[in-house]
This record gives sequence, C-alpha cells and structure tokens, in this order.
Amino acid sequence: MDIRAVIKSAESNRITLSHKELLGNWEENAAMLSAGETVAGIVRSVEPPKFLWSLRANLTGLAKIKEDVFPGQQASVYIKSILPARMKVSLAIIDTFDFSYRPSAPKYFFSGKHMDRFVYSPPESGKEITVDF
Repeated sequence: MDIRAVIKSAESNRITLSHKELLGNWEENAAMLSAGETVAGIVRSVEPPKFLWSLRANLTGLAKIKEDVFPGQQASVYIKSILPARMKVSLAIIDTFDFSYRPSAPKYFFSGKHMDRFVYSPPESGKEITVDF
C-alpha cells in the first residue's frame, strides 16, 4: 500500500518522516463518531484500571478493565461520551475477539503539498499539542 508522509526533519544524512499528522487532528477524528454509537476498535494497551482503545488512526478512548482482554484484540465498544475540552472519549466494552484482517488505506485529512504546523488539540482544550516542521 502506498502511504503519504511529511518530512519532520532533515539533518546531515538523516531524514525523519512522519505519517500521523496527515491523518487528522483530534477534532476531525472525533467528528466521525457520536456518543451513543457502537463502533469497532483495537485494544492498544492494558493499564489497570483502564484499557486504551484505538478508534481511528489519530483517536483513542478509555474503557474500564474487563477480564481476558489483551493488546491487539479487536473490540466492539459503546461510546459513552466525547469531551473535546479534555480530548477524552469514554467507552464501554461490548465484546472483544481475535480477528486478523488486511488494513485498509488510511483516510487523509491533509491534502496539501506543504505543512508548516500541525495542531492536534481542539481549540476548547486547555492544552495545545502541536508539531512544527
């Protein structure tokens, strides 16, 4: 699969590339979801008392721990709430299962040729997460 990338830095004989800045900020990814909806996700980490779920390429959410869940599993999760000011997505686990699939092409939110700055955090958030190129 072909993917796009941005040059994060170029120093001496080393070029550092990144992909995540092209996959949308928190707000763009959260806009694809709604509280009350059930969606698919992937368990990214287990850190008691919560699990970290990957919902979209640049969006994760937290759910309370459930027995026999481990990183890499697929999951169905219920979106309890989406809180932009805290950049938080609260989830409830419905079911987890093992499933192997071929990844689909990523959805890019940036289609330009040059990016000077990427702002991940929404305006109403108390913190600003940025990358300057």
